[in-house]
Amino acid sequence: MDLELGKHYRIIFLNGTKIVGELTYIKRQGIEIYSLWIDIGRQPVYISYCDVKETVQIDNYENESRH
Repeated sequence: MDLELGKHYRIIFLNGTKIVGELTYIKRQGIEIYSLWIDIGRQPVYISYCDVKETVQIDNYENESRH
C-alpha cells in the first residue's frame, strides 16, 4: 500500500491494538518505511513501522475509536 501524507488511516499493530488519525510524516531507510507520525487529534504519535500489521485508509476517522 502506498501511504499518503494528509490521508486518514487506521493502523493495526501486531498485538491487535488500533489507532486512527491523519498521517503527517513518513521516515524511510532507502525504500523501506522505518516509522510514521500520525496525528490522533492534537497529539502526534510516533509509530515504529516494524510493529505495524496493517494500514487501512479511511475517509473519516471522527466516528472511529482512537485507541
